Amino acid sequence: MRLIRRWWWAILLVLVVIVRIALPGVLRAQIEARASEALHATVQVGDVDLALLTGGAALDDVAVRATDAPPDEEPLVAWKRLAVDLRLVSLLRKTIRFSTIELVEPHVALDRLQSGEVNLMALVPAGDPNAPAAEPNAAEKPAEPASGWRLGVDYLGLHRGGVRFRDLFVPDSEPLALSIESIEVRDIALEPEVYGEPADIRFVVKLDQGALRTRARFTPRKDGMAVDVTVDGTKLPIHRSRVYVPGVAWSDLTGLVSLGLRYRLETGGRNELTGTIGLDDLTVWVGGLDQPALAWKSLAVELEKVDLVKHHAGVKRVSLGGAVVPVRPRGPVVLPVAAAAEAARAAAATSVPPPPPDAEPPAPWSWSVADLTIADATARLLADPALELAVTLDAKGLSGPTHEGSPVKLGVGVLDGRLGVDGTLRIEPLGFTGAVTSSGLDVPKLVDAVGALAPGVLQVAKLDADLAVALGSSAPTPGDVTVSGTAAVADLWVAAEDPNAFAVGAKRVAVAVGGVTVPGALAKEPAHDRAMAVALDRIDADALYARVTRAEAGFVLPTFTTPPAEPPAPAPPAPPAPPASPAPAAQVTIEKVQAKGRVDLMDRTVKPFYWDAFDPITIELEQVRLPELQAQKIALQAVSTNKGSIEVKGALASKGDLEIVVKDLAMTPFNPYVTGMSPYSISRGSLFVTTKAKIDGKKYDTTTWITLSDFDLASRGGKHVVLEQLGIPVTVAIALLRDWKGNIDLTVPVQMDEKGTAVDFGTVVAGALMRALVGTLMSPLKIVGAVLPSGGSGAQSLAPRPVRFRPGLSTLDAAGEEQTKQLAAFLAGRPGLGVTLAAPATPADIRALHESALLAQLGPRKGVIGTIRNVGARGRIVDALEARARGEDAPLDGDDAKALDEYLADVPPPSADAVTQLGEARLELVDKTLREQYGIPANQISRAASPPAEPAEGDPGVRVELGSARP
Repeated sequence: MRLIRRWWWAILLVLVVIVRIALPGVLRAQIEARASEALHATVQVGDVDLALLTGGAALDDVAVRATDAPPDEEPLVAWKRLAVDLRLVSLLRKTIRFSTIELVEPHVALDRLQSGEVNLMALVPAGDPNAPAAEPNAAEKPAEPASGWRLGVDYLGLHRGGVRFRDLFVPDSEPLALSIESIEVRDIALEPEVYGEPADIRFVVKLDQGALRTRARFTPRKDGMAVDVTVDGTKLPIHRSRVYVPGVAWSDLTGLVSLGLRYRLETGGRNELTGTIGLDDLTVWVGGLDQPALAWKSLAVELEKVDLVKHHAGVKRVSLGGAVVPVRPRGPVVLPVAAAAEAARAAAATSVPPPPPDAEPPAPWSWSVADLTIADATARLLADPALELAVTLDAKGLSGPTHEGSPVKLGVGVLDGRLGVDGTLRIEPLGFTGAVTSSGLDVPKLVDAVGALAPGVLQVAKLDADLAVALGSSAPTPGDVTVSGTAAVADLWVAAEDPNAFAVGAKRVAVAVGGVTVPGALAKEPAHDRAMAVALDRIDADALYARVTRAEAGFVLPTFTTPPAEPPAPAPPAPPAPPASPAPAAQVTIEKVQAKGRVDLMDRTVKPFYWDAFDPITIELEQVRLPELQAQKIALQAVSTNKGSIEVKGALASKGDLEIVVKDLAMTPFNPYVTGMSPYSISRGSLFVTTKAKIDGKKYDTTTWITLSDFDLASRGGKHVVLEQLGIPVTVAIALLRDWKGNIDLTVPVQMDEKGTAVDFGTVVAGALMRALVGTLMSPLKIVGAVLPSGGSGAQSLAPRPVRFRPGLSTLDAAGEEQTKQLAAFLAGRPGLGVTLAAPATPADIRALHESALLAQLGPRKGVIGTIRNVGARGRIVDALEARARGEDAPLDGDDAKALDEYLADVPPPSADAVTQLGEARLELVDKTLREQYGIPANQISRAASPPAEPAEGDPGVRVELGSARP
């Protein structure tokens, strides 16, 4: 019997061994067949490993491929080993408890197809279209009682896995290879009685050079659960994500993300996120831009708490460093990166379905940022040339939607200048109060970069400002903008395209701003009933300069605006808007204005050009009111080039007196106007004018006294001209109008009111004739002088001096330029006169040309050989000759002068052609300067026929011979 039992045990053991040996192969075949049928794919299993006594099983070398895929194609899903160990004893307690579940080297080949579907969805069994529909009242059926079974996993591990993702639906997308180092989960269960302590989940994922480490602790509770998750990430790349941002035309996106987050959730309690987020080395590229549209070195965000229950996001600190943002200040897209982001926002908004009509609106969120810092940032203005602005920002205590105020410091560096904003900012409603300062701010660089003015108009301006600004909700009247303080512009220079036609400048213009108020500038509704108020305490202009030119088309002014590159498309006609009430005119008050400088005037509408200068000119105004155009004090003094003066003093108010006095103003510069309107020219004379005005409301009573001192006329044609109105020679008429001092006095009364202007010319003519008769009766000798005039200029020497040149040279030095200017002034004042220019060679010129030929033979004193060769007397002679060739005085002592004469004896004298060329060059220079630089007509300039054969005595230069102008 015992033997029989042994045989039965032996047979049973053999059967078990046979089953154990055969079962894996049978199971492998069944698994492959059933899995392939269920997944509609080809499933291959390398081996099945069983541990029946311990409840263990494992599948090795598993691969899942599409049915029609070749054997060597990458499998959709594959793993090296999947091992499961079940605790058999726990089944007695109605608990399915796995001691271990391990998946080794799993790999998934994930594709999004061009149709938008995911390739793995082909492995999911399709639903049965013939399945009966769910009963309408299925939801009302009572829930089935719980089975009483529990599930737990002691250890779940995934090791050395990976996911390969290709997106064939999105063009230009790059494959993504995600490496999963490990995922570990311990003591996970859905019922707290299984383990009695939290489940511990850990996993590590690697992506390129980055890594993501996560630990989660999950605690099931009777009333829900508790979750505590920490996520640590370093150097996680983002360059593959740019194609998944909808609507953004980014051509490339790079950067590295770092995370240090903690998320905690408790059922019925907290739901919050804390930690830090970083994004470093970001670059964003967009089409049409040869540089990143956005870049920064580092961005760090430290979360205080994001409370998902209370809907509040609290940020402790935001720090941005090394940011660079290109800006197109002239458009059409100012911020290229913002345009792309706006397109993304619009695309995202259209992709989100609207909420149901009866759905409650989501609870509003609040936010706060304790500290915001931007350091070492650059705003790169894309202009020609480009301009970089260095930007720093420090803000504290920002919040929304309600916000009381936050201290803000903004700094902008422009080249060597600086702009600063320091104050308190309100976000909603928008408001600011604080200081705006600048130091050495290069305004033209900014103006040219943003295209506010035409290029080259504002050429130099350095702004120093210290202003107190209140605007928006922080202004005394909410919605207004108020400004006070001081501002000064140094080295101001504004010019037209031709700076010789128009230019305005000053060494320094300082403005003390008492207060500027722009009503309703930031209000929701415009303040039509309040006028803009500008109150300036003082304006000081130092070393003011202005050049004003009149041309045929009017006064020359710069083109301040830049025309658009392309004309805008015509807008469709809009319906007529209701007429708006006109806004009240701005009220401007200036307590005091002081300026001192120079004004140059030129009129190119006459020939020769009229030009004069007033230097110095001083202006002092007090209590100026605009638009009433009133000033309680006016004091102006100006001195002309010929030392004449203009003085204005008094007040321009509703009641007051104003006086204008002109003294000794030379009249010959006005000949271009006289000769253009009459056959006469002014040969000499000075103008004295006194105008007294009495202002009474809208009525002006003025009286003007005009005196012409030492005044005389000449005929442009050089013949005796008869004044048609009187039938007497003009010289006699002038003599009759002179008083015993030789002056001509006229009195012109003028009355002005709202009806117009009235001038009593009868009084003027009668007074002039009365003085003429009295003069005739009182001075018989004067009648003789009037009938037989001497011309009044016989005792005056009008012959200009020769224009001086350095011996042997054909360039003007400072003295020669001044003489040419004086000759031009002489001719401009006497259009009937002409000059004949001659440039005979002098002995000094012959000697200079001879020395120039000698210098060419001796060679320059340069280099080692030249220095050795030109030593001693020869070197001193070479130095002297080089200095004389530059137009400098270079005397030699007796011995060196004798040696120079000996050198010259061996050099041929200058040829006649060289002497002639010197004279022609001098004549051409003086002729061209008179005509082009000073506008002297060609009929007043002639050249001598030919230079004399023999050298002329006198100083080297261009001789001037007076005569009549050619017709």
